[in-house]
Amino acid sequence: MMFDRFPLANFSVNSQLQSQILSNLAGDLRGVLDTSLGGDQMDGPGLQRAYGLFWLWVLGAYEVVRVLSKHQKSLSPNLNERVGVVKLEIAELRMPFAKQQLRGSNVTIGREAFVECASKEHKDISFVIRGRIYWAREVVSRFESLLASVASQDVLASIGASES
Repeated sequence: MMFDRFPLANFSVNSQLQSQILSNLAGDLRGVLDTSLGGDQMDGPGLQRAYGLFWLWVLGAYEVVRVLSKHQKSLSPNLNERVGVVKLEIAELRMPFAKQQLRGSNVTIGREAFVECASKEHKDISFVIRGRIYWAREVVSRFESLLASVASQDVLASIGASES
């Protein structure tokens, strides 16, 4: 394997780079949430920025897990299973954010893509989709944990090699 420090790069350098960009975006999101929800009053423009960062993060994170799940032969069964769990969660958020529809539906949504709650206690924003609450920090954390858990033995082949 070529990349011991970044095992995902053995699957796809693009996926590794995109993951690093998403990690930077997640750091920006956490910083904006801390600032916007850390004072005596909530910062409206800051919360709008947090929403925008999370929206972009969801779209990007979905594409990373979509590519991983598309090339199952390149990844270990254990990693494929973990990717599937995270992909389903992010897909529930992606559809309202990207298409203003619920996953598996052609019906236009109502408030699902709007911030349901801005919590000063958690310094976080949440969304309710199909009755489930999604906290931005938790979703980001699960994705980051998935990527941090990728070990060299989880990458069986590069993205191109699995297609031959």
